[in-house]
Amino acid sequence: MRFTQYYGQFQGLRGNIGGVPPWARSILILAAIPGLVVVLAGALLLVAGVLLILLLTLPAYRAVRLFSGRPPTSEPISPAGVDLDSPAESPGRKAVESRIV
Repeated sequence: MRFTQYYGQFQGLRGNIGGVPPWARSILILAAIPGLVVVLAGALLLVAGVLLILLLTLPAYRAVRLFSGRPPTSEPISPAGVDLDSPAESPGRKAVESRIV
């Protein structure tokens, strides 16, 4: 119910903005540009912050692994020690092959 109410208000606002003269629309667009720049700068700062956190934690993670006696590995670890490169052979199961065309 509220969605239809909000959608109706949005359509009314859209109709009101569409009814103003072109020179007034250009003033509204110019007034909206600083807000758009602030939103884009905030998104950019969020991405930069996450990347900075990852950049700072990676050396700490490697140091903890080194001091805990587990050397850092560059090869991926398969879950539960299962070799993902070789097909699993178990009795009672058929091997199914597929080809993507």
